[in-house]
Amino acid sequence: MPIIRAQTVAVRLDGQVDDLFRDVSFEINPRDRVGLIGPNGCGKTTLLRVLAGELHPASGDVIRPKSWNAPGYLRQQSTSARDWPVLDEVLSAFPGVADLKGRLVRLEAQMRTLSGAALDRTVIEYGEVLDTFHRERGYEIEREAVEALLGLGFTAEVLSLPVGHLSSGQRTRAELARLLIQPSDLLLLDEPTNHLDIDGQDWLERYLERYAGAVVIVSHDRYFLDRTVSRILELRRGRLREYTGNYTFYAGQRRLEEERAWEEYERAGKEEKRLRAALTERRRVARKVQGKPKSRTYDPKQADFYAHKAAKVMKRAKVLERRVELQIEQQQQTKPFIEKQTALSFPSVTATSGVVVHATGLTKGFGQKILFADAAFYITGGQRVAVIGRNGAGKTTLLRVLLGHLPPDTGEVRFGRRVQVGYYGQEQEGLNTDRTILEEAMSAGSVDETWARTVLGALLLRRDKVHDRVRTLSLGEKGRVMLAKLLLSGANCLVLDEPTNHLDIDAREAVEGALAEYPGTVLFVSHDRRLIERLADAIITVADGQARYYPGTYEEYVEKREMMA
Repeated sequence: MPIIRAQTVAVRLDGQVDDLFRDVSFEINPRDRVGLIGPNGCGKTTLLRVLAGELHPASGDVIRPKSWNAPGYLRQQSTSARDWPVLDEVLSAFPGVADLKGRLVRLEAQMRTLSGAALDRTVIEYGEVLDTFHRERGYEIEREAVEALLGLGFTAEVLSLPVGHLSSGQRTRAELARLLIQPSDLLLLDEPTNHLDIDGQDWLERYLERYAGAVVIVSHDRYFLDRTVSRILELRRGRLREYTGNYTFYAGQRRLEEERAWEEYERAGKEEKRLRAALTERRRVARKVQGKPKSRTYDPKQADFYAHKAAKVMKRAKVLERRVELQIEQQQQTKPFIEKQTALSFPSVTATSGVVVHATGLTKGFGQKILFADAAFYITGGQRVAVIGRNGAGKTTLLRVLLGHLPPDTGEVRFGRRVQVGYYGQEQEGLNTDRTILEEAMSAGSVDETWARTVLGALLLRRDKVHDRVRTLSLGEKGRVMLAKLLLSGANCLVLDEPTNHLDIDAREAVEGALAEYPGTVLFVSHDRRLIERLADAIITVADGQARYYPGTYEEYVEKREMMA
């Protein structure tokens, strides 16, 4: 029996004339693993809110069992900012256990200051509360909470900090930990990997494998979807389509569907052309019959015959004309919408074949914390090197030391001759927000408009969109403008810090495609394993106070790590 069923659901947001989506129907069954995907702004979060019961559809029904319990719902940003410790925030998934733990903590504090009869009474009360805590599986639940927090990237020292002291991303991770240990038939996760490093993503994938309830995941992380879901719901252009399988299977099926749709569209176009030619011929014959025959063959007694024949031919022409009109109308309605990838070439980029950057004996720390010590590696022309590690390990610091933005504590960095570096920071520094997209892209150097539009188009910034002011753009769109500037600048070494942040799947694939065509060297920090998998031919890990270089692909790196584990 389905946990929840949506039937012909439509949603129209306040102020909108058209539905955000319509005729949406699907069901979620026990232990389902469903990925909900689609471009930014298509309504994925809105659909999750409908499933969670926070938003009522304009039409259609959401059917839930009578024994329905509200699902666990992870929003993209947590609003919790309570003063209690992080661990207590997660334990609040079990209110009774959280209350018992609070009582135990208070009683322990009292016992340290009491004596005599008062102490005896408090000891007895403490024992009673502790027995109840045991019966309610308090220690097991606390152990699960700690496991979830550590798995999602928290350190043991953070567990006792007040939730209000955490960053927005940390609060969201704490909320995710709370929802994971909270029993629920249905878990709705909106971008759960947004604030997770690769280790955190790996841990969450393993946890969801053994999670007892059904899970619906909104995500742009294709690697994560491949490892967690067995159904895909695609929300695009106001419609929902369902596919069985993980993301890679869905992508293959969608490509086949697009190819078939385009073949059908071209076949219909040829049929339209044939019908138009036939229509032109029928009209010509009708006009000829309508005209008065030559005098030597004209028989006035046959005038009615000629008129009847002309009317008959003209009637057939009108029937054929209507068929052509219907064919054209149908073709206009069914023309497939396919986002085509633009192939790029970079004639202005001078590739280098020797050493691009050489680091020797690099050490950097802040206070007592050493991020990396005595790091030594070199990168040659044309390499694509991914820098990976846990949040806060020092990945961005390593890039900034290499670029000279921060001085190393010890060591030296040398760049090769004729190396021109382009830097993409997480804060997207260097954008003039008063310019249009096209103006800002062309400001990269001596760039003609056609080439600038080609690069912008490859990054899905097309047609009239290029005349939008940069200040009006989303973070993801600004990031693509920044990357376009770098690709147009003639730089032959790109240093990129999280270039796919804030991007949906279509935009991520566009960025990957552009970087795959780029002939220069790329050094990039990312938690996007599909990007790393597709581009990287070497890995630098920043962990445990070391920056280590591993030649080879990400897949080879993972195999080595698993062998050493």
